[in-house]
Amino acid sequence: MTQSLFSSLEKVLVAGESLRFTIQKRTDGLALLLQPIVAKAQDVPKEVEHIRAVLALPLRLAGSACELEATFNARVQGYANARQDAHGSYAALLGALNEASKEAKAKASTKSAAAPKPTASTANAAPAKPTAEPAPPALAQAQDDFGQPMSLL
Repeated sequence: MTQSLFSSLEKVLVAGESLRFTIQKRTDGLALLLQPIVAKAQDVPKEVEHIRAVLALPLRLAGSACELEATFNARVQGYANARQDAHGSYAALLGALNEASKEAKAKASTKSAAAPKPTASTANAAPAKPTAEPAPPALAQAQDDFGQPMSLL
């Protein structure tokens, strides 16, 4: 059974998101761009920013009207599945980071209560230098005819 356009597009989104749908007429057919507008999040840790960026990647389809009609539902379903996986990863990672933060705060308060007072020899010691974490890989900068990053699929 063939799904309607709106049934297909509804699967791309989660609550609070919107979708920009652009159609461009080209000499060789049509180009479609589905751009999710990801809901704003407060206090997003830098460790999960790259997943939020993936959630905003668009789907670009190009071809004749007949080609697009034949493949649209399958391509949009694959895109929706990829976004759902990314949403699941985002929620799991955010939950793990929040739990780790709570545990770290609990340990810090326990250690500060039981920590010995510094002596003259430890008070003059140089503090340990933090090690720098490698930056996450940058997202691809390739752009399509719409000036948007290339699609997930």
